[in-house]
Amino acid sequence: MCGKQVDAATVGALADRTDGNPFYVRESARLLASEGALVAVSEVPQGVRDVLRRRLRQLPEGALALLQLASVVGREIEICVLVEAADPVRHDEHAVLDAAEAGVVAGLLTEPAPGVVRFAHALVRDTLYTDLVGVRRARLHARLAEVLRRRRPTTSRPSRTTSPGPGASRPRRSPSSTRSPQPTRPSAATPMTPRSSCSPRPSSPSP
Repeated sequence: MCGKQVDAATVGALADRTDGNPFYVRESARLLASEGALVAVSEVPQGVRDVLRRRLRQLPEGALALLQLASVVGREIEICVLVEAADPVRHDEHAVLDAAEAGVVAGLLTEPAPGVVRFAHALVRDTLYTDLVGVRRARLHARLAEVLRRRRPTTSRPSRTTSPGPGASRPRRSPSSTRSPQPTRPSAATPMTPRSSCSPRPSSPSP
């Protein structure tokens, strides 16, 4: 279709992104032929983007913003995470569930497990994510990171940026810090929470 030999890795990547949808495959093949494999496996073809944008504009009011929030997480997201991360002023739990239901009805989302939604195609998620401007994308990342930190505190690790830089003085160790730490029992991963048992959203601090 693209007029030249394509390596197996590129074929596999395009198959994952398109899920075999004939229209997505054809448009991705055109992008592959004109721009090369690197662009074809990382960007949404313009024809696909235009069609998906039209479908997204047909969603009920407010649903698009919540699908954009979900796209920041990745292809799959737990409903309870989406409930906690959503703007409490504009989207309560019922609004989040309505938005997820609208996405499923429109064929943009699937429900692979109770309390979990997944973008039907990687190209749907990529279209939503790349359409976000940088400032909004950064704010949504920060909001979701805070939710995940609250829900899974034992999985957080210090960031590389917090380590002392070259030439920085290290704090002096106290005698007690030389003792061997007591072994700790690893905690189990937080189980997936069904949508019917979402924990209450924490109250926002008053300005």
